[in-house]
Amino acid sequence: TAVPWTHPRASPGVCRCVEGKAHSSEGVEASYPGLSYGEAITSRIAFRERTMTVMTAAAIEDFLDDVFPQRMGTIEAVSEMRATMSLAIEDEHLRPGASVSGPTMMGLADVCLYVAILAQIGPEPMAVTSNLNCHFLRRARGDRDLIANARLIKLGRRLAVGEVELFSDGDEAPVAHVTATYVLPDND
Repeated sequence: TAVPWTHPRASPGVCRCVEGKAHSSEGVEASYPGLSYGEAITSRIAFRERTMTVMTAAAIEDFLDDVFPQRMGTIEAVSEMRATMSLAIEDEHLRPGASVSGPTMMGLADVCLYVAILAQIGPEPMAVTSNLNCHFLRRARGDRDLIANARLIKLGRRLAVGEVELFSDGDEAPVAHVTATYVLPDND
C-alpha cells in the first residue's frame, strides 16, 4: 500500500511498506535524496508512526482506574505513537523552594509513556518499564500544572522505546527530558 510522506529535508515522494520496512519504487537510497543513513532511518521511524491507535483516552482512563488506580495525572490526548498528560500540582508534589520534585516529574513521564503504548497495543497491564533516564533541564514551577508529551520512537514485538518532554504549563522550554524503555509481554 502506497502512503504519501514528507521528510523535512527531502522532496515529497511515495513510500510503500515491504516486509515492515518503508521503501520507494526505486529503493531506500532514492527515497531519501541527500540524506545520510541515520537520517533515512529517522524517516523510516516517521513512516512507522502512521500506525493506528486501538484505545481512546477515555478507554485508557477506565482501564487504568482498574489496574493502576494509584497513578498520577490526567490523560489529555492520545494519537498515533503519542500521548499528552497533565498533573495539577499539589503540596505533596513540591520540594523545598516551591519546585516540582524529581520523583513527581519522573512518575508523570513514566505514566504518560505507558499511556502512549496502551493507545497502540491495547489494554496490557504487564507492559513494564525496564529503563528510565531523566535529564532535569530547569526548575519546574510549583504554581503551574505539569504537562507531559510522550512520543514512541520504536514499538516492537518485545520492546517499546520512547521519550517524554515535560513542561510547566504556559512555558515553551521543557523542564525535563525523559527517555524510557518498556518490556512488552510475549503473547505467543
